[in-house]
Amino acid sequence: MRLAVLVFALVTVVSATRAQPVSERVTRADGVPSDYVLALHQDRWGFVWMGTDAGAVRWDGTRARTFSTDDGLPHPYVTGFAETPDGAFWAATNGGLARQRPDGDWEVVDSPFGRTPVGYLTTDTEGRLVISGRATVARREDGLWRSVRTAPRHSSAPVLDVGGGRLLVSSFREATALLLTPEASGGFRAQRLTVEGLAMEPGRGSFAIYPDAASDDPSRFVGLVDASDDDRVVRFRLDVRRQRLVVTGTARVPGGAGDLAWHDGAAHGAGSAGIRPLNVRTGETGPYLLRAHVRSTLTDREGGLWVGTFGEGAARIMSTHLTVLSEIPSRRIALVGDEAWAFGGAGATHVDLSGAEPLAESWERSGPRSVVAMPDGRFRVSGQAYLFAPLDTPGVIRSLRGQNVFPGTAEDGNWVSGSAETADSLWLGSYGSGVRRFLKA
Repeated sequence: MRLAVLVFALVTVVSATRAQPVSERVTRADGVPSDYVLALHQDRWGFVWMGTDAGAVRWDGTRARTFSTDDGLPHPYVTGFAETPDGAFWAATNGGLARQRPDGDWEVVDSPFGRTPVGYLTTDTEGRLVISGRATVARREDGLWRSVRTAPRHSSAPVLDVGGGRLLVSSFREATALLLTPEASGGFRAQRLTVEGLAMEPGRGSFAIYPDAASDDPSRFVGLVDASDDDRVVRFRLDVRRQRLVVTGTARVPGGAGDLAWHDGAAHGAGSAGIRPLNVRTGETGPYLLRAHVRSTLTDREGGLWVGTFGEGAARIMSTHLTVLSEIPSRRIALVGDEAWAFGGAGATHVDLSGAEPLAESWERSGPRSVVAMPDGRFRVSGQAYLFAPLDTPGVIRSLRGQNVFPGTAEDGNWVSGSAETADSLWLGSYGSGVRRFLKA
């Protein structure tokens, strides 16, 4: 993994001088109809969808395609997306629920909300659609809706699948939650859960529950108490039999968290000030990865963390931090164990990863242009017309310090572009001579 990150760092020419997150911005300048990104979703094809206040957007990495009320959406304010196992793609809007047709346009789907706002949209562990709104939670089962009234204040907090067909509903203005259990009659039975060990003044702030992605125990959850002067992160377990949530730890969050997002097993607090790492055990926070009003988050399949902001578009934050090791552009990189060589037309860079921190040394030389690793662990360097004899690292360093005094072994007047070496053969690529194979004696 360290070498993979090293390769990316060496071939990427950046201006920074220390480790930093790399962001990709998607705004109105890229064709998105609005910079108010309320929802994010990556579909099965890899496209990233953005819900905005001016329609749904499909982003392919280069272009944005917008779907609006002209394309069948019941309302331009899009608050969520989901996919079901039958291949259907769904959108939640302020005008109800919509499904995309095979031709790309959208159609309104009847739901318990009618043409009123759908605040939250997801699927349970069986792939069934789950929606929630101001006072109702519903699940689509075999084309029919199973629903229940919850509370007037409930809106768009996560609705969590806790097994056995049950759902856990939170975001109330008191330390409580609802456990929804399916009934034979077609609805849900709502049971109010007490939260043992959490003091919260009713009516001040709210209590929202999230899955604990850092735990393998499905009964473990994390909660956020969002109050103006008493923001806390809470860890607890769900005791279904005794209808309670048992607090196992709580910590105050300086500056608040607003919402909770998980990325690579680590928690992040997201809110009006931006997004930053959050330790759910201690409440400690790290530096902000992005300073903006964050409304939604997404971890894509490539490991990037996307955030949707309220007024500044969407941004993709890479899952790794790149460390700039050299400003010299590189064409070829060779890796052997805990060391790497990078060569380009302007020079060479050697990196030693055997210590706690990578040690990099560069030479500005115009002769050598590329490098490959040999099966025995040595490195073979090539120039414009020469393929040099294989050397170990000390030998390469001596040759560079001696003003490109590399021992020659093969010459090609048509410009050597690269080479590869196996146990019995030397392969040589040339811009003018194509590919040649030399059998070793």
